[in-house]
Amino acid sequence: MKTIRLLCAALLSLAAWSNAPAEPKPLPWLLAQGRPLAKCDLDNRKVPEGTRLCSEGKVMTCGPNGSWQSSGKDC
Repeated sequence: MKTIRLLCAALLSLAAWSNAPAEPKPLPWLLAQGRPLAKCDLDNRKVPEGTRLCSEGKVMTCGPNGSWQSSGKDC
């Protein structure tokens, strides 16, 4: 009798799952694609965010807003 109850419970949960709406769920890795990567100007060309260079004795990094930011470190 216990086996029959467990089997019925399993069948009911399977039936409820199969009646769920079939709308597609958004994939989590697709959400991150909306933001374009920032680029900074360097000698009439664009370089990607995170690029580092030495300018006036300091390390400069291309920041997330597309501008050069000083790290405060000497180079």
